[in-house]
Amino acid sequence: MNRRAVIVLLVALGLFLVAMAIRSGWLFLASGGLVALVVVSGVVSLFTLRKISLERRGPSRAFEGDPFTVVLRIKNDGWLSRNIIEVSDLAFIPPKASAWRREVKRRRKELATESKGGERGTTERFSRNVLFWSVPAGGTSEALGRLC
Repeated sequence: MNRRAVIVLLVALGLFLVAMAIRSGWLFLASGGLVALVVVSGVVSLFTLRKISLERRGPSRAFEGDPFTVVLRIKNDGWLSRNIIEVSDLAFIPPKASAWRREVKRRRKELATESKGGERGTTERFSRNVLFWSVPAGGTSEALGRLC
C-alpha cells in the first residue's frame, strides 16, 4: 500500500468519524466511496500484473562511459490485454546498501553545488522507467533503451 492510499484511508476514517458525530448519511456515503476506491485500485493492480513476464536483454560486457542498448520485453499470457504498465529497471543500483548510501550522498553534494537543490535527480542515474501503453492478450511488447 502506497502513501496515497494511506492518506485516502485516513481521510475516509476522518469523514466516518465526523459522520458518526453529526449523523449525516452523505458523509457515510463519501467515506465508503473513498474506501471502495482504495480496494478497487488494489484489486485492479493485482489483476494487471497476473500472467505477465518480463525479459531483459543487454550485452554480455559493457564498459563505463560507453553507451549500450538494453531491450525490455514484456509478455502477456493472460486472456485480456494489459494497459499502462510501468517497468522500473533497477539493474544499476549498487548491490550493497552502504555503497548505495555513499553514492547517493556523493550525488546529492554534486547536485547541490550545481543547482543549489538537493534531493531531486539522485536515483534517476541508477534506474530507467519504461511505460508500456498496451500489451495485447497473448502477445509481447518491446522497448529499447540506451544506457551509458
